[in-house]
Amino acid sequence: MRFMEKKIHKDFHGALSVGFKFLDEKYGKEILKEYLIQMVENLYKGLINKIKRNGLVELEKYWKEIFTEEEGEFKIKRNKNRKMILEVRKC
Repeated sequence: MRFMEKKIHKDFHGALSVGFKFLDEKYGKEILKEYLIQMVENLYKGLINKIKRNGLVELEKYWKEIFTEEEGEFKIKRNKNRKMILEVRKC
């Protein structure tokens, strides 16, 4: 028996989408934008700090962890201009 089963929360993303649509329709795009900025600054504060310290390698590690956990199909490419491209085939 496994101690912890792998949990994929696909329904969470749908519910989040409905919440964003509600904010947009009820309060407008500016309120939705303010909410999203606050949410991202709080949710990704640690990741943002890691990127500031260590560069895009931290974002690449994060994407790999998340898309692997969520059983997504993805490819991360880097080009000569130091740009990183996330190609999502299945999410």
